[in-house]
Amino acid sequence: MDALLASFDANLPSGRRAYSMVRCVTGLGLRCAEVVKLRIEDIDWRNGTVRIARSKMHFMDWLPL
Repeated sequence: MDALLASFDANLPSGRRAYSMVRCVTGLGLRCAEVVKLRIEDIDWRNGTVRIARSKMHFMDWLPL
């Protein structure tokens, strides 16, 4: 896992985006479709949570960052 995460170039926006997406899949257990639907408004930085629209269950879920 460490090798995969280290393979992204943090100097490029695309590398930071890819790193973040992989972290969401591996660290939070999100499905790819859920990661693609994330918006900046879904992140509550103050409380350290992220809102996930659960597509199969049609409800919102809050996960810790």
